[in-house]
Amino acid sequence: FVWRGEAEDAGVSGDFLTDGDELGLYRLAGTDLFFRSVELDAKAQYTYAFSSNYGQPAPDPNNPHMVDMGPVVFSELRMPEWPASPHLEPPADDAPRGTLDRFPFRSDILENTREIQVWRPAGYGQDPERRYPLLVVNHGDNLLRGGLMQNALDNLVGDSVAPVIAAFVPRLSGAEYGGPSADDYLRFLIEELLPHLDHHYLTNPSRRAIMGPGSAGVSAVLAAFTHPDVFQQAATQSFYPIPPAQERLPELIAASGPKPELVY
Repeated sequence: FVWRGEAEDAGVSGDFLTDGDELGLYRLAGTDLFFRSVELDAKAQYTYAFSSNYGQPAPDPNNPHMVDMGPVVFSELRMPEWPASPHLEPPADDAPRGTLDRFPFRSDILENTREIQVWRPAGYGQDPERRYPLLVVNHGDNLLRGGLMQNALDNLVGDSVAPVIAAFVPRLSGAEYGGPSADDYLRFLIEELLPHLDHHYLTNPSRRAIMGPGSAGVSAVLAAFTHPDVFQQAATQSFYPIPPAQERLPELIAASGPKPELVY
């Protein structure tokens, strides 16, 4: 890691370190050049940021690859053997693309309003009798912005993924994802949002999935195990325990009765 500038101290932080840690950079005597070498997994992808004079971390100005996490932006470090991910790149100019709708949606259950974004596949509506499975994406704003999920859908749907409608739902409170407001959030999805989507889009109400990263994944798994009749499938990435969901989920998983078809 190399950083250059007028400073008394410089450091680097990122997900290659223990959460919250910062690694100090060495200064080359008599210069404004700071550096630090570390050994990392050649096949991995990391995020990192520089700080100077104990200030707030900032992206590397000389690195064009960034990851937008919402509140903060990190630089992306692609190691030499990191596998290419062409599905994350913008589609070719002449490639078919889906359409992303945006609309504010008011929840009486949660007493708030959030922007819902709905992705419709290329060719949507050409056959008005066709119905599409629905994918509900928790933390949807982050997965569109930093996860480049619209690129992934545009590149993969119709090729290696069957056509689907994806509804991207942002989080307004941390308590919604497995916390004290978890049940109210699921009621909002099931009693308010899904009926709206079924009314305005060509959804197949019998084929639904829900997904999300981190705490959003906790909410996805909770939804699928409490309402397997509504969400037949769930996916989670970087799942971690959140009270009180961490006490409820083992009991739900072990209990007899209907279960989701698939948890990925």
